[in-house]
Amino acid sequence: MDCGECVYCGEQRELTRDHVPPRCLFSKPRPNDLVTVPCCEACNRELSKHDEYFRIAITTGIDRDKFPKETADSVRAINSLIRPASQGFARLLLQNYEPNPSRLTYDALRIEIALYRITRGLFYHHKKVRIPGTIAFAFRLVDASLKIGDVGRDRIARLSGRLTTIGQDVFRYAFEPFEPELPDPFGTVWLMRFYDHKTFFCITASE
Repeated sequence: MDCGECVYCGEQRELTRDHVPPRCLFSKPRPNDLVTVPCCEACNRELSKHDEYFRIAITTGIDRDKFPKETADSVRAINSLIRPASQGFARLLLQNYEPNPSRLTYDALRIEIALYRITRGLFYHHKKVRIPGTIAFAFRLVDASLKIGDVGRDRIARLSGRLTTIGQDVFRYAFEPFEPELPDPFGTVWLMRFYDHKTFFCITASE
């Protein structure tokens, strides 16, 4: 393995390649346009603990006709939770299950960790600059309940019109400077869409 700076922790270490977004979101045979960034083993191992949770959260309710392989993978992942090694994960999901109406309430912190990782990885992919770990990050699910002003809605519409696609509609994204007139190289806004099903609006800023 080569040595260099890890995209996430910034340490000089032996590097592997981290997929952004996580490779598990894409069914086999996986597309050849997946993005990878240099990452140390420690960060890769730590962050990968959230991949399966994020995959199940994102794939719940996707169009099974449009994404038959991804739906089947998600069902297999849920069925695998009966294994002894996965029982802790299964209990965590059940703790967040609301029977009336039937739905899952997801751990926002774990979703944030996954989205922040994707944001930092894609930023490096485009800018070849590492986002420091001290950068502020926030996200919102874009749905009917999102309370946002006209400026924000215009920005979401603008980003929606120029999404880059990875993996046959599995993942789409676009980004732009948060405030072009402000000298913040890490101030960005992102729109991320998964399986044409769940869309997130994300923001990074130095302050």
